[in-house]
Amino acid sequence: MKWPAKVFALLPVDRPRSCKKCSQKRTALVFFSFAFAAIVFSGAKIFAADLEVPSFQALSEPTKLEWYKLLHYQKSKGRSRVRGNNFFLDQDGAIAPEKEYIASFRQMFSDTAEIRQKTQCQYLARRDFFIRRLGIKKEQLVPCHLSDSWLRRLDSNRITIVFASAFLNSAASGFGHTFLKLGSSQHQANLELLDYGINFAARVPDTSGALYALYGLSGYYPGSFGMLPYHQLIKDYTHLEGRDLWQYDLNFDPQETQRMLFHLLELETSYFDYYFLDDNCSFALLSLLEIGRPGLHLIEDEEAFVIPLDTIKRLARQGLVTNISYRPSQETQWRTLEADLTSSQKENIKKVLAKDLAKDLAPQDLDTQSLDAGLAYLGLLSAGNQELSRAQSFQLSTERSHRSGRPQQPVLRSERSPDQSHDSSQVSLGFLQESGQTKNQLHFKFQPAFHDLLSEDSGASRGSHLELLSLTLQSTENSAISVGEFKAIKLVSTKPCTAFEQPISWGVDLGSKVDPWLLSGHRPYLITQLGYRFDYWQEKVSLHLFLSPFIRKSLSERYLSGVGVTSQIIFRQQRHLRGLLSAEYFSDHNLKLQWSEVMDFGLQNELRLHLALESERPRPDIETWIEAGVRWVHYFSF
Repeated sequence: MKWPAKVFALLPVDRPRSCKKCSQKRTALVFFSFAFAAIVFSGAKIFAADLEVPSFQALSEPTKLEWYKLLHYQKSKGRSRVRGNNFFLDQDGAIAPEKEYIASFRQMFSDTAEIRQKTQCQYLARRDFFIRRLGIKKEQLVPCHLSDSWLRRLDSNRITIVFASAFLNSAASGFGHTFLKLGSSQHQANLELLDYGINFAARVPDTSGALYALYGLSGYYPGSFGMLPYHQLIKDYTHLEGRDLWQYDLNFDPQETQRMLFHLLELETSYFDYYFLDDNCSFALLSLLEIGRPGLHLIEDEEAFVIPLDTIKRLARQGLVTNISYRPSQETQWRTLEADLTSSQKENIKKVLAKDLAKDLAPQDLDTQSLDAGLAYLGLLSAGNQELSRAQSFQLSTERSHRSGRPQQPVLRSERSPDQSHDSSQVSLGFLQESGQTKNQLHFKFQPAFHDLLSEDSGASRGSHLELLSLTLQSTENSAISVGEFKAIKLVSTKPCTAFEQPISWGVDLGSKVDPWLLSGHRPYLITQLGYRFDYWQEKVSLHLFLSPFIRKSLSERYLSGVGVTSQIIFRQQRHLRGLLSAEYFSDHNLKLQWSEVMDFGLQNELRLHLALESERPRPDIETWIEAGVRWVHYFSF
């Protein structure tokens, strides 16, 4: 962890200066003088020799649980999550918390001053544990001037957890991201950029694409805590990656905040195995908050999924959130300004921004609204490259300074706080009627994570689909239950094209499905997508156009590859009513038309209607396959 100041330096130990009064006999005076000098020279402290290690088994259950949390010990796996050689004082400390308890106490209150000083000042959270839980008195403590001085300069007395929305260029960020902000009493609201942020992230080498996702799912990357100025984190997330930030102030007092910092200092040279789904940023921060306030119960010993959105909801539902604020990204602000521009204004801005056309239209020919929008767009472009468009920015800024009025502030569309979004897991139950069947099929689907194109998109990126390890069960005509489809992963990431940029949208769909009339079993498939998204009428209508290369198992038991074309239109009639009309054509599959409609019933429930028409299905006696269905969807979290 990179801290603003080095804190792990050993200090000179204060030597005891008092001694017994001299006895009347000269020999006794000489004896005690030499004895005292020997004690001072050896660095021993008289009171430490009398401290005995309290029995671990005699501790109360809450006290034992707090010790397990300090070690990040998992009972289900029989070991700690912490990796590294400097966190444990006993060689078996990672798998034996009782041994680590004994070793920590003995070294922290050792007769040897150097060991006592090093251990107490390096393991401040454990020292705090012994003080609160075991009643260790102040006389048994040594001063830790460097860490005390650093904590005073940091002056953190409040905690804010920050949720960053998804970054569409990275599939792993589809769940969002969370980090902490340390608030200082010296910084009022207008100076919060001077605060520090605590981030837990994977240490990622130059790896991307499928290999990056595979490593992240398998725990290949080490994860560690780090500290950066808050303004640097804002630059990284809102400027460079275009991610909106939601800030949730927590009701932690200064002592609880300090306890968290104590523990972070203990973890300075340690790391964790980082997993995208469970041991991720959210799990790490929740465990850190539990150490700050030991009575909290925010995480289970073993959880299948810990998603950043769920983290925010857990904190809100336990009454820990006191205030919520929103910080839009530069990209969000620019898109809001752009939506209010006319076609002629957009064309004029494009002419000024294009170097080869700069002479055709002078900045003074632009109105104030166009100048403000142009400067906002240049700011967005130059976030990652300070040299980009410097000449145009100078021209527009100079001309804007000659105009009256303040720069136009974008009026952002009403956003629902991410903690008010649907939960991350989904179960659905419904009926499906297909051509040639005499009775309805029963469909049951379990989707652990997390969002599709028709879900309500608070807290998620609009036009995104993120689905992992979903399973669909279906009944057949003889009332048997079988696996209808298994989807390993489905990702869709779309970004709208505008008059100024045409980003490429993409998707990948990997799984296996079975048709009720196909006796040969499952048909594995891999479908990829590349294309564009276009938004109309303030994003109430979105058009997706994709070219879809694929490979899958055919009816003849052979694997076929080819390409398809997909067109989707998404309607958002109201916040609680959404529809999708799609047409697909694949070189081995002919044509499929589909219509879906979703109606929200509260935050966690949906009713979905579905109608599809498809040519060339497995039944040779049916030229056109029709299916219609209805499903009730319920969202929940583990």
